[in-house]
Amino acid sequence: MHPVFLSMGGVRDTTLAVRVKAELPDGLAYMYTRNGEEGASFRREIEAEVQNCRIFVVFWSDDYLASEHAIMELAVFKRSAESLDSGRELLVVQTSRKSPNIQRRWKNPINGQDEFTLGRWRLDRAISPDRDATGIAELIKRKLDSLGFSSTIVIPRPEIQKNIAAALDAGDFYKREFVFISGSEGDGRRTAIKTYMEGSKHLLPKFIAFDSAEGPEDVLERLLEYSGEPLSRQIEIIQQVHENKLDPIKELRRIVHRFRTTRNYVVLIMDRYSGVDPSVGIPRWVSKAIEPFTKGAAPLIFFVTSNPVTDELLRYYPNAGRARVPGLDELQMQELVFNLSNVDPNPSKWTADNQNLVAKISGSSPSLCQSIMRLTANEPNLEHLDRIARTEEERFSASLTGLLGYIIEKFKDSVPDIVAMQVVEKLGIVEKSTLDEIMEMQNVGSYDLYGLLQYGVFEQLSDSLLRIPPLLQRRLGFVLWAANPEKGLDKILQDFGARQLTIDDGHGIVYLSNKAAASLRSANPIPPQVEPFITLSMLFKAGVERYAEEGYDMAHSILRRAMDRLQQSPAYIDENICIEIARYFGLASARVRNKVGVEKARELLKNRFLGSKKEKQAFAMAAFLSGFMHRIQGEHRDALEQFEEANVILRDIEYAARQHGAVLTEISRANLRLTPPKLDAAVRAAKQAYERQNAIHNLNSLVKAKIFRLSIAADDINALEEINALLESLKTISERSGREFHLVRYADLELVLALHRSDETGVPLDLRRSIQLAEQALVIRRSDQNQFGVWKLKSLHQATDLSSDVTAEAGAVYSSQNIIPNFRKTSAAKALILSNANMDYKRSLQILAECRELSAWQKDFLRKWIAHEVPIKPSLVLSLERL
Repeated sequence: MHPVFLSMGGVRDTTLAVRVKAELPDGLAYMYTRNGEEGASFRREIEAEVQNCRIFVVFWSDDYLASEHAIMELAVFKRSAESLDSGRELLVVQTSRKSPNIQRRWKNPINGQDEFTLGRWRLDRAISPDRDATGIAELIKRKLDSLGFSSTIVIPRPEIQKNIAAALDAGDFYKREFVFISGSEGDGRRTAIKTYMEGSKHLLPKFIAFDSAEGPEDVLERLLEYSGEPLSRQIEIIQQVHENKLDPIKELRRIVHRFRTTRNYVVLIMDRYSGVDPSVGIPRWVSKAIEPFTKGAAPLIFFVTSNPVTDELLRYYPNAGRARVPGLDELQMQELVFNLSNVDPNPSKWTADNQNLVAKISGSSPSLCQSIMRLTANEPNLEHLDRIARTEEERFSASLTGLLGYIIEKFKDSVPDIVAMQVVEKLGIVEKSTLDEIMEMQNVGSYDLYGLLQYGVFEQLSDSLLRIPPLLQRRLGFVLWAANPEKGLDKILQDFGARQLTIDDGHGIVYLSNKAAASLRSANPIPPQVEPFITLSMLFKAGVERYAEEGYDMAHSILRRAMDRLQQSPAYIDENICIEIARYFGLASARVRNKVGVEKARELLKNRFLGSKKEKQAFAMAAFLSGFMHRIQGEHRDALEQFEEANVILRDIEYAARQHGAVLTEISRANLRLTPPKLDAAVRAAKQAYERQNAIHNLNSLVKAKIFRLSIAADDINALEEINALLESLKTISERSGREFHLVRYADLELVLALHRSDETGVPLDLRRSIQLAEQALVIRRSDQNQFGVWKLKSLHQATDLSSDVTAEAGAVYSSQNIIPNFRKTSAAKALILSNANMDYKRSLQILAECRELSAWQKDFLRKWIAHEVPIKPSLVLSLERL
């Protein structure tokens, strides 16, 4: 539903209404343009919009009361608004100086009574015809604000204002020019800053978002957008930074000081999740950038971070202040829910129990609470909230995922809104012009920006910048993937990134940065206009994303460029980021069997960090990469030695839980792949990884190791019960994050049990349940690995012959003339060899000889499989793991 309904009669009024709607935020206003006979196409949808709007705008002229559909719209609004007395407003826009008398009477088409046409609103407001569409739109927005529709309800917390004041105070009537505001609960930090700064003589905020993987050049691009410099000069600055002719830190300071003269202050928001080591925190370049900021008449920069600002960190910022904005306590949350329920269109549904329920689901986050309350504004009951609370165990972070799932459900039938969410989630920070152009290219209709903002899916930074709020950012990607895996987002961004456009004042710096980010998803040459906007962090994040999607060829190509820039970059790049770039480049190199790339990454890790605090961590990652290369080559004992070396180094290193977990997980998998496998050692390493960091990947590895150990002793009832308990935990976490790990592991367990049943009874192997679970996993995440899992199970299935299905599906991939990743072709080749073993012996040998991507061990295993030397028994599951 839309908060504003535009009602008009004739063609001239419609023309003005269209212009007014264009001046309002997307999704704010509703108008229906009819075709055919007047009044014949009035629809139930329109009546619902009229009944639920907050402001009903009448474009008043001789044509209005001559239109049957206009009379009906006004009558429906009068009936619903006057009977409820809910504070809804009617706004009259006179479209000509000789408009009919607004106090005239009519026969109401609903009740047949004679009454004033405009009812109790008849003298509310009349706008002279010389007012333009912009003025009318501004009046509508002011009316909405006066109704409290778009405003955020704030709980006064004077102690926080005192803390901010103390953090700013530098003595002698001066204020510190750089202040940290920390706290991990929603947008309370931004609200606290704005509330405090309202008393600072009308200083205007500039909100700039970035994450720990980004450098000063990224922040510079966004600051330039609001610097007042001509676009041509902005592009020139970026070009010179790209060519190392300008120091981005000095340019950043220059622009920040320029804001002082324009009475602006900067709020740097470092909250977007970058996917790298979470211990990175505040990059070291920030201390160099703000070093000259000491004290002045007013603060220049607020640095908003979820991580607490420790005494040790503050040593690097001797001139900075700090304040923490905690989440709402229990009483404050109850107060917020109470205030929000009072402005609900249906306050009677907000019983004490329902208010307590929302307070619990919201945790301590005011932004999450307001998103929930907006979502439920037009709901007849709160059954879905009960469901969220029940299935998500009333945990704050889990409840957020439940809420996200409900939001996506609300938008599932609206392709434009889903596409808009996917684009913003993927690009991180989006200029509205970017989003508009992408949506126009898609020709799928307009997205409901106002609705997405109201539901809390988007938030609006300075002017036209949009982003996903950090609370949602960490989970929305998985939820969107699960909801719409086949919408072709890659193709959308490729088409946008590849388009050559003339740079003019209609497109800003952030727009060009978006185009550069989209260009990385395309194999086409990057437009020369946007080349300067490809930063180190942009390359890194795009490469990691491709790696996670199993697009190893593209990931290697992108991360190689990141490595080249890293080797040329100045020393202020954060050491944790450097380690992660080298690590992922080494992993991608190993995946595409590029030993030179692995060695390049190892050399950087060994040489760049000599004598630094990160020396041991870097050496551990060098050993890890060496082990991973051995693993790809099937040399599992050599791989295990290198992983164990990395494990020893990382044992006593703080803030390396993510990397240590990856090492322990690889130790577990290497033990599973040995001949014979070391099952107890595999379980032990996986358990250590899970204890080191309670993450979904580590729990997945623990379950996997225990299932494989069960394949040797399936009669161990205690082990089976323990695995089922862990699988329930994995299922809960996977469903919260929209992942498929639990389905893959359930399929593994069913395979082990089915192998034992077949081994004991002699009946043909029946894997229907395993195949069903694997296919469900493939629906959630269409990866090559999941696809091979389905093909593998179908090839093993003996109850009915499914080999022909595998041969057809995998054969189409293997023989495709399109350019496909090597990993996908190799998976198809392995599936074809497995499925053809009984059907086409010669074809299997031909494919085995042709596929150069298979390791020596894999070829030997598959050769024995073709010759039927590999028995179908429980230990088979361990052999196939190595394959």
